[in-house]
Amino acid sequence: MKKLGIDRWLKTLGINYPNAKSVLLYTFFVVISTIFWCFITFNQDIQQDISLKVELVGCPDNITFIDDMPSSLNVTLRDRGSAFVKSIISSSPTIVLKFSDYNDATTETFKVNATKMRAAVKAAVSRTASIVSINPDVINIKYTTSAGRRVAVKFDVDISAAPGYVQFGKIIAEEGDSVTIYADNKLLSAIHDVYTYHVDAESLTDTLRRAVNIAPISGVKVVPNTLHLVIPVEQLVVCNDTIDIVPSNVPTGISVIPYPSSVIASYHSPKSQKDIKSGIVAVIDYSEIDKTKADGKVEVIVGESSSIIQDINLMPDSVQYNILDN
Repeated sequence: MKKLGIDRWLKTLGINYPNAKSVLLYTFFVVISTIFWCFITFNQDIQQDISLKVELVGCPDNITFIDDMPSSLNVTLRDRGSAFVKSIISSSPTIVLKFSDYNDATTETFKVNATKMRAAVKAAVSRTASIVSINPDVINIKYTTSAGRRVAVKFDVDISAAPGYVQFGKIIAEEGDSVTIYADNKLLSAIHDVYTYHVDAESLTDTLRRAVNIAPISGVKVVPNTLHLVIPVEQLVVCNDTIDIVPSNVPTGISVIPYPSSVIASYHSPKSQKDIKSGIVAVIDYSEIDKTKADGKVEVIVGESSSIIQDINLMPDSVQYNILDN
C-alpha cells in the first residue's frame, strides 16, 4: 500500500488549513521535547519542599498541652525526580509520634529533639531522600495533668456612640463571661481573671459584634482563647413625661405649694426603653427660695432620674409658690 504523505493524510482527515502541517510538526516536536525533559529530570537529583502531617498517638486523656502541637512540618528534601513523582501520586506522608517515646514526665514536657525529629522524618519519606531542612526541627511543649479552672473574663473595651446613639446594656461574650485555664498548680492558683485584647471603636450607630482574643499569659492555656463580644448600641429617642413637683428641705410647721404643681419633662431615652418610667423627680428647694424676688418664683430642678436617660429639660423651669403655715 502506497504511503500517504502528510499533505494527503491531512486532506484525508478533512483538514485543509494552510498551516496545519506546521502545527502538526510543532506539536510533534513539543511532545518529543517533553518526553526528553522528563527523562532527564526523573533521573537527576532535585530539591523539593513538602509538607508532612504530624500525628500524635497514645496521648493520655488527662494531658492538656499548654501550646498547640504542630499539625505539620515543612521539610526540604533532595531526591531523584522519579521519587517525587511517586510521592505526588501517592498519599501525603505522615510522621507518627508516640507520646511515651518523647514524654518527660519529670518536667511535664513533650520533647522531640533535632536528632529524633530527623529520624522520624527519615522514616516517613523515601529511603533515597536526603533531608536538607526541617521546620520546626524540634518540638518542646509543656503540658499539665491538672484539671482546668474557670476564671472571669475582663473586657478591655473603649467605645463611644455617635450623636443620637448610646451604648446601652451589658457587654457580653457569646461564649459566656468566663473561660477555662490550664497551667501547673502553682500558676493556676495565682490567676483569678483574664483580659481580652483592647477593643477600640468610635461613632457607633448599631450594636458592635467583634471577635477578640484573650491576652496570652505565659505558661497558661486558655479555652476558648477567642470570644465574640456583643456591645449593644441603641438610638436615642425623645420622650415626654408629666412630673409632679416635690418641695424639699421644708421646715417643720409650714407647707410650700407650687403652682403649677407639675412640669413637662423632655429627655432622651434608648429606643427600647421609651415606654419605661423615667424615674424623674422634679424638686423645688425651700432653701433656694428668695422671698425678695419680685416675680415670686423658684427654680425647678431634677432631684432624681433613671441612669438610662439623658438631656433632661423641665418646662417650665421655674414656678410660683405659696408658703402656708400648718
